[in-house]
Amino acid sequence: LTRGLISAEAVMMALAPAIGRGEAHHLVAAACREAVRSDRHLGDVLNGMDEVRAHLDPGTISRLLAPESYTGLAAVLVDRVLAT
Repeated sequence: LTRGLISAEAVMMALAPAIGRGEAHHLVAAACREAVRSDRHLGDVLNGMDEVRAHLDPGTISRLLAPESYTGLAAVLVDRVLAT
């Protein structure tokens, strides 16, 4: 439903070691704005950005944006509940 926007932070964190956190934030924020403006999936926008593609290939971008990989602390919280 969010066309990849919910996982934008994962892309930013993957870019940060290569280009710095500030620049990664700037690039991903710009990509998010463009995705919303053009009504496109964030992955399509990121794959069209040379600055991103220099560090992340399309497969990595796709994996980072996969909603099933964005579970946060869900597993830890479930384990805590089950332990009680």
